[in-house]
Amino acid sequence: MTEKKAVLPFLIYQKDKPHIELKAQEQIFPIILQNSREVLIHLERPKDNVPIKNLYDDGKIGTSEQNLLRTTISKSLQIFNQLQVISEPKKNVVVIAADSQSLLLSEAASSTYHSDGWNVFHLGDMSSVINVLFDLDFQKLIGKVWKQKSGILIVVVFSQTDEGLNFFADSINPIKEKYGKHFRLALCGNISKNTKIDSDLFSEKFEDILQWSHTVSENMK
Repeated sequence: MTEKKAVLPFLIYQKDKPHIELKAQEQIFPIILQNSREVLIHLERPKDNVPIKNLYDDGKIGTSEQNLLRTTISKSLQIFNQLQVISEPKKNVVVIAADSQSLLLSEAASSTYHSDGWNVFHLGDMSSVINVLFDLDFQKLIGKVWKQKSGILIVVVFSQTDEGLNFFADSINPIKEKYGKHFRLALCGNISKNTKIDSDLFSEKFEDILQWSHTVSENMK
């Protein structure tokens, strides 16, 4: 097995064994930096991330091991945000996790956007604001981070449930209408059949949303 492929099972889960392989961070970080793009794309796929929780639910790992794994992955992702990247003022994205299970995915997405030159505003796990006056709070935030209203602002929401996607879509869509075509909403997650949620794009794969983001940004020029 090559060094590049050795790190990927660590970051997600050990496919060939019923346990997580927790390597030393000083061994992992240099490999991550050398293979950043592949690692990020691998992390961003919801279906690849789910087995971490499954291993916990099946009793194959405990709470301590699950939390250690998630913390180590999160630290690994922070490396990308420390890299010097020239961002484009007209490419802006707000990333939201609607639940704790989507937090790592949102962190991976934020790191990817950052590495691609976007101005990233990662709000983290926003599950605590559900059923609160989030729309007013969020509108104030948009006014602060997107003062010039130049280029495009894309809001990307990650959620493992219909409820999470529905709440944020219902809260953000009225705000989006005020800004017109320069404000877009993308949803990423798994929804039940026949469920319809209003957004500019919905996909189970972040790769699709990332490609769409670049296309929309280019069309705005």
